[in-house]
Order: sequence, then structure tokens, then C-alpha cells
Amino acid sequence: MKRNETKKRVALGSLLGRSEIVFLPGGGGPLDFLLIEQAGYQGAYLSGYSVAAQRFGVPDIGLIAFREMLDAVQAVCRVTSIPIIVDGDTGYGGVLNVRQTIREFEDAGAAAVSIEDQCWPKRCGHMHNKAIEPIDTAVDKIEAAVRARRDDNMMIIARTDSRDVLGLDEAIRRCKAFKAAGADMVTLHGPQSIEDLKTLVGEIEGPHNVIIGEGEFTDAMEVSTLFDMGFQFAGLASSVLRTYVSAVSVMLRNVKHSGHIRDIAKSTVSLDELNEIVGIKVLQDFEDEIAIRAGPVR
Repeated sequence: MKRNETKKRVALGSLLGRSEIVFLPGGGGPLDFLLIEQAGYQGAYLSGYSVAAQRFGVPDIGLIAFREMLDAVQAVCRVTSIPIIVDGDTGYGGVLNVRQTIREFEDAGAAAVSIEDQCWPKRCGHMHNKAIEPIDTAVDKIEAAVRARRDDNMMIIARTDSRDVLGLDEAIRRCKAFKAAGADMVTLHGPQSIEDLKTLVGEIEGPHNVIIGEGEFTDAMEVSTLFDMGFQFAGLASSVLRTYVSAVSVMLRNVKHSGHIRDIAKSTVSLDELNEIVGIKVLQDFEDEIAIRAGPVR
């Protein structure tokens, strides 16, 4: 198991050397990551927003914390062979909480963990009225995360949510401090313009990632432009979840209003296809092999 976890972490690091930007779709549960892997993606992102909404039906405002996320990490890493970046929120407390978060997520199979600089209880980074930790507190947490990991191949990603609260200059100052504390990668969350992204890449040593698909100006940018600017990873944090919600809502409304279900099959996978996605063949083959070896019942 440990060998496989290290292999995933090395694979994530190798993606930084690609000659094109790497998309990292986000999800909240095992089925999401089965679909992501089977679609050919080579990495993915376990989104705190998606876990909160999909597994618990609550908004991302600090209502779920360490244990709920650990359960999600374990469930996801059990079913996928691609490297997973885990949303570690604020680390769920002080430096000792960060230490526990990193070590438990590492043991569960995370290839990277992201820690942000909001105060707890935190909010989704795209929401307003966020409270930002003092820079010294945030830097201490990143240092704790770096020192807590036991596999140096596991990335520590430091994220600042301070752009729309404290301004770009302070956000860049924090990114520099996080890199100095040992973070492998920094994320400027909620950039407000292309100039913000250019400033980040120009002043902070890479590698760099950008979160897109969240209703911001980055949604309309060409992927090649982002790569040329210096971004290696592009996260689609909640796009899978929002696609589910849209498609299921449409189906449910159609059935309720029409009173029949004959059109459902036109827009859904078959039961056989769904069984294939969740790996029924491997289990049936195992069952058949045991039955053959056991021979006829006497």
C-alpha cells in the first residue's frame, strides 16, 4: 500500500513537466473519481465544497471538518489509482491540528494537501465575508504541514484567500512567505484579473496552479494562454458537482411535469454501464474463481 501511495505522489509531480496544462477535475465522493479516472484524467482534486454538498448536503462554511474529510479521503483513495490533491481547508486548528491533518491524509493516500489562510470556521473561497488569519499564523501552519509529512513526495500546497479581503500586494506577500516556509506550490485563490495572475507568476517561483470553472473571469480564458503564462495545473474544483445538480434537476422536473419516464433512458447510462463503472466485472470474476476452485457442493 505504501509503495502505491508513493507511486501516486511521484506521478503527480511528474505531471508538472508536461508540455501542456493539466486539468484536475474536482469531486466529493468515490463515484466522481471513478468517472474522472475512466475519462482519462491523470490527477484529481478532492474538493471540500463538493464533500460538504454531496455527502452531507450542507454549504462549505465550516460545517464539516477533519474527520469528515478524512473519511472522504479514505473512501476516494480506495477506489482510484490516480493521484489526489486533497482540500485540507485551514488544517482544522493550530499547528498540532495541521500536523494531524497532514499525517492522517498522507496515511489515507493523499498525493498532495492544500492548506489555506482563512480563520476557522472558514467559507468557500468564492464567498464574501471571509476572515483571514494573521500572516504569522498562516506561515506557521505551512511550516507545520511541511515538517509533518513523512513522504517528501507528497506536495504541500499553500493557498491564500486574502486577495479580495486584503488586496493583491498582501496576497503576493503571503505567497512568498509560504514558499519560504517550504510549500511546494502556492495558489492565489480568487484572482480578479489577468494582471493578478501575471503578477503571481512573475513574482513567485513555480510551479503554479489556477482554479477555473467557478464563475470567474478565468472561465473564459484560453487554456493555452494560462499555460503560456506559466500555469501547470488547472483545477475544476466544483464543476463535476454542479454538472450533476444541473442534470439531475432537469430530469426530476421533466418527470414531475410530464408524468412519464420514457425519456429518462435518452439521457442516462444503462444499468449495465453503471455496473461497469463501479467495477462489477472484477468482483464477478473473483466470485467465479472461488466457485470454480471450491468445486461442486457435496
